[in-house]
Order: sequence, then C-alpha cells, then structure tokens
Amino acid sequence: MRLAAVTSLILFAGSCARPPALPELRSESGYVGRREAPGPRAPGELGGVLLPTVAGREYGIRLTVIGSDTLLFLDRLTSRDERGRRGHEVVAAAHAPPIPTGHQLAFGVCRARKQLDSRIVAVVRSEDTPFYTSVAAAWRADVTTSRFEPIPVAGIDCENEGWGE
Repeated sequence: MRLAAVTSLILFAGSCARPPALPELRSESGYVGRREAPGPRAPGELGGVLLPTVAGREYGIRLTVIGSDTLLFLDRLTSRDERGRRGHEVVAAAHAPPIPTGHQLAFGVCRARKQLDSRIVAVVRSEDTPFYTSVAAAWRADVTTSRFEPIPVAGIDCENEGWGE
C-alpha cells in the first residue's frame, strides 16, 4: 500500500493534476479538537509555521512525530503566555505524505506563481538550487474547511532554506 502511495506521488511530478488527498484524522482520533496550553515545543515536534491571520484569528501548521506516525496539524492559536509562547487547538490533522527517496517535505516557504503562500505543504525533489522547482505533490491548509486540500503543482516552488550553506 505504501509503495502505491509513493508511486502516485511520483506520477504527479511536473503535472497540473491534483495529488491524492492526505489521509485525514477525524475527531475520534483524539487529535482534532485537542487543546494545548502555551509551553515549550512538544517532544517529536519537527517544526511549524504561522499562517496569515484570517478574520482576526491566527493559525499555524506543525509537523510532529507521534509514535510511528508523522502527522501534519492545522492549529488555531488560542492564547499566549507571558513569554509569547502560543496555546492552540487542533482543527485538522492528517498523516504526512510518504516522502520518496531524494525528496523532502517543505512548508511555510512555498510560493504559488512566485507569491509566498505559507499555507502550502509540498513534496519536493531535493536540489542544490535557491528554490525547489520539482514539486511532486502539494496541498494547501484551508482554515475555512479545516482541511489540507490537494492543489495542482503547476506554478509551485519552495525556498531551499539550506541553499548556499
């Protein structure tokens, strides 16, 4: 099954087609609806990014490893402590896509038609260039539907934050 998912991602490279939907975790998973108080980064949290404010609310995306699962969370920020750390409520959760050899997951640094769109999560081929331009699959965090929606990869690129080091 995992091989089929990887193969489907590779088939989308360089195409205008939409990638498959990410396997979502519903509220019964125990993640969606979970509230977390402000505090230090949780064990297993690999990174995150704040999204633009929507209707006066702040959102963010986190990538976290829990047990053997790598998960993407879309959070609504709910509070801040005296140190500026944010509390949040999980509004969407999905399994991160499989990452083929020679690829990586990029988020918070992707652009659609040369315009930064921090809501994009993309599987990109690792390249020694300022921007990853070979995008195998992409999704956009949608705060109105509380989902990671598949989007076409045409016109998507992602900054290579490690380029030049």
